Amino acid sequence: MAIIECKNICKSFGEKVALNDVSVDIPEGQIFGLLGPNGAGKTTLIRIINRITIPNSGVVLFNGSPIRQSDVEKIGYMPEERGLYRKMKVGEQAMYLAQLKGMSAFDARRELKRWFERFQIQSWWENLSGFAAEHGVTLPELSLSADQVKETITGFLQEKGDSVVNTTLNITTSIVGALVNFLLALVFSLYLLAQKETLLAQSRRLLRRILPQKAADRLMHLLSLANNAFSSFVTGQVTEAFILGTLCCIGMLILRL
Repeated sequence: MAIIECKNICKSFGEKVALNDVSVDIPEGQIFGLLGPNGAGKTTLIRIINRITIPNSGVVLFNGSPIRQSDVEKIGYMPEERGLYRKMKVGEQAMYLAQLKGMSAFDARRELKRWFERFQIQSWWENLSGFAAEHGVTLPELSLSADQVKETITGFLQEKGDSVVNTTLNITTSIVGALVNFLLALVFSLYLLAQKETLLAQSRRLLRRILPQKAADRLMHLLSLANNAFSSFVTGQVTEAFILGTLCCIGMLILRL
């Protein structure tokens, strides 16, 4: 009697056909192997049997009935690559795998403790790194699942969402401020490098065309005051910086710093 029956299984990944109308019966109480080159679809079929991947068409039967999640919990599946987590203790890893098979946390801990004691490996429960180093086991970097990624992102946003928003706003404000400063500097540079007298004459004509005579004269007067104040400010700052720099240089020469 076949314990597992695969009937007309088809599975494609985009344009790549992994399984094309595959049917196979796996007898109960026997060792059954799938042989074939890389890419033949062996792993895909095993993943479909374990309900990790869903076929495009076809059905998998377990003891004559369509396979269910409760049936998958009776199947032991060891993939080619170990799915161990480097930062998890051995006990935590075993608990995780047991709960994936449908055991409650209480039952999993009780049974695992019993088996750890039976094999006299209680010391392995608390230290994965020590266990791996002692037995020369090289663990993969990390195996991630979609649920883990989702939980990690959700937890990060809940704990640090405010700081992320504030940091983003600060960075955005800094970028906008830098752009404004750049544009202002560009305008002033063009003004200083161009023919200032010509620009002033053209600006006066434009203002008198747009505004009434009195309003234009008043605005030009205000602009002239601002220009004089700005020029005096820049000149004073440059002079002060030159004096301070000279004094600092003389002092460093005297003290030989």
